[in-house]
Amino acid sequence: MPSKVFLVHLIHRKARSATRSYITNCLTATPSIRSNPTVECVNKLQTRITKAVYQRQWHLVKRLQYLLTNSFYAKLLAIRKITQNKGHRTAGVDGEKWITPKAKMKAVLKLSSKKYKAKPLRRVYIEKYGKKEKRPLSIPTMRDRAMQALHAFALNPVAEATADKVSFGFRKNRRTHDACSQAFTCLSTRYSAHWVLEGDIKGCFDNINHEWLLDNIPMPRQEVISQIAQRLLPPFGVILM
Repeated sequence: MPSKVFLVHLIHRKARSATRSYITNCLTATPSIRSNPTVECVNKLQTRITKAVYQRQWHLVKRLQYLLTNSFYAKLLAIRKITQNKGHRTAGVDGEKWITPKAKMKAVLKLSSKKYKAKPLRRVYIEKYGKKEKRPLSIPTMRDRAMQALHAFALNPVAEATADKVSFGFRKNRRTHDACSQAFTCLSTRYSAHWVLEGDIKGCFDNINHEWLLDNIPMPRQEVISQIAQRLLPPFGVILM
């Protein structure tokens, strides 16, 4: 008969192995609400934030955003999001890449807004399609991208709940076909308008008032958002949401 000490050691060993396997699956698996509790937990908090926005309970919104940005599940999902896109092998100024599961797990454990300070962007030049000239592109570090993704989870419910219902640019789960459908609805009747006005804001992100955004967007730890805005929203900055 095995001793009690041996049985306890075996149980703890299996528990640690199961935990490592679960975390690895959370970091590498394809996002699915039915199969991944990480996505489900984050979505539940985002749903609560959206309900609080509709009820104009801004103090509750900030408390829920704080819970979300400090959630272990949200950190797992943020790391997975930035390590599964096309630019996950492109490093920032620090040359750091999160490719192996061990590096990703270390990043999850170190991801925190305490004493956070964004690093400068790495400037590269890429070719324009059909032109000889190149355009500048600024690349954040992996940690800065993870902080952006983590805080985007808390900001997206507020943006979606307060944004225009018929705007389709840079909106989640909205595409060109939705805009075409709305245009057809507005222009297909007998008494519809006969002209369409097309406009473009020159240098929108270069000249936008970041101070106004920081003062009017409900978000805990405004110093973290200020760091992101000052370092990651200059001209040609890259926002990987």
